[in-house]
Amino acid sequence: MASLETQVRIAAVCLTSYMMLVILMQMPSPLRSPSHPPKTSRILDRHISRFEEEERIVSTARGGRHRGVVPSVMTGSAAGNDRKDCQAMFTVDKGGQLWADDGPYSSLAHQLSPLLSLNKSSGETSMFRGTRLDLMGGKIPYVPCKVRRYNASDLGSCSAARSTQGKKTWIAFVGDSNGRQKVHSFLYFLPPDLEYTFFLGDKQITRQDFLVGVYYHHHRPLTFDVFGRRRDRTGQQELEEDEALADDPPSGEDPSADVFDAFDQPGNSTHAHFSVFGLRDAQVPHDSYELRVTLVWAPLGSRATTPTMKERIKVTRLKEWAEQEVIPDLIVLGFGKWLMLQKENLNELVPYTEAAFLMRPLVAPLVRLAARTNVLWWHQSRYRWFNFETENHTPWKTKRKKFWEQELYMNQFRDGVPFIDTWLWKTYLRHTGMWQWDSTVPFNLANFQECLDLRKSGAVEEKIYTGRWWHCRDAHHSSYETNFDEIQMLLNLVCNPYIAAHGRYCCSGS
Repeated sequence: MASLETQVRIAAVCLTSYMMLVILMQMPSPLRSPSHPPKTSRILDRHISRFEEEERIVSTARGGRHRGVVPSVMTGSAAGNDRKDCQAMFTVDKGGQLWADDGPYSSLAHQLSPLLSLNKSSGETSMFRGTRLDLMGGKIPYVPCKVRRYNASDLGSCSAARSTQGKKTWIAFVGDSNGRQKVHSFLYFLPPDLEYTFFLGDKQITRQDFLVGVYYHHHRPLTFDVFGRRRDRTGQQELEEDEALADDPPSGEDPSADVFDAFDQPGNSTHAHFSVFGLRDAQVPHDSYELRVTLVWAPLGSRATTPTMKERIKVTRLKEWAEQEVIPDLIVLGFGKWLMLQKENLNELVPYTEAAFLMRPLVAPLVRLAARTNVLWWHQSRYRWFNFETENHTPWKTKRKKFWEQELYMNQFRDGVPFIDTWLWKTYLRHTGMWQWDSTVPFNLANFQECLDLRKSGAVEEKIYTGRWWHCRDAHHSSYETNFDEIQMLLNLVCNPYIAAHGRYCCSGS
């Protein structure tokens, strides 16, 4: 039997967790002066601010930025305004509040142009065969700057412009299968004038095997990597490269040409060969690539594998990057859904206490990285609960008991996803220097509503519903249309200072 001291400690931990949840749920009122926050909030803020100051001192002591990385902090008042304008593309202005539910985001979703139009009298459906940003011409009602449209050739111009200044272009995602899908989408933005090599873990594979890996995800290597470099057009090497490329689908193809098939069925459902070990940056010469895209498999932030396993693989890549001279120009961090799985077998608080335990090791490296490069906290895709509302509209068309168990299992995400996004931001991330990326939550919710409208119209077996461009049958992941818009924003951040510096675009610096 546990000692009295042990029982007291356990009770203290539970009470602390409960108080943190209560603090978050007490949203600041517009009538309350921001200079007089609640006492409990001031205590929490002082604790986090003190930790932040210590980490910034350490970060400063470690040295400035590497010359190959786009600076994340500019000097001067004009630069400060440019930086604020750039952040506004990613972070919704919430008037100093925290949004722990999707009500306010839903209001913003109504301001977006619809991709789908249903004629109730005729029953006909018409749609825009492109992205929401395309339809709106890059103008988002709640974003004060314009988003430039990028394609594969534009990214090629960007990477070349950055290369002339001695800068590589490296974009990294850290998280779960939502990040994997963004890497999949990114393949359609790869400039066609570069030669590419692909890695699952530390093993080089073919482009087709890489497509299979990011599409089906039968296995989960710790890293996915794509490297692009200028071809050496000499002798036999040129011939061998051209022959190798002839078997590969072209890079930079436009999915709007066939919006329903572009991301479906890569042509091979066999398991791709891979290595479970992650590719180490020490194995990658700095001059061996011009463009790089990386996914670090970290569905629990500082751990990989399911949260119910006792032995979980540590993910130390953020810590390693914080110690390196060469780091990504952009890091997108996003996770949380895997933590929600613990609700089913444990209790309501466990996902949040576990998230606190897993997030804590990330705070120090995130502070260091955010002082040197762009780091974004991506808000997760919302849960399409209607896929499990009736047995007729779910792929689990089996016994009613199994369907009911599945519905209970999946609905634990319905309210928890927006809450854990905000909870992690409030308690750990908002003082690290990274940016909150929630400007595409309304895009996700707009797609959610369009899928629901399609379902109500009886289109659940049609390609528009089942295909990945709208992704209506998938309860957990964004549509590829939304992924494309998100990649457009990322490219505006990385590329606009180099090829759109005089345009009226976000992050252009004009």
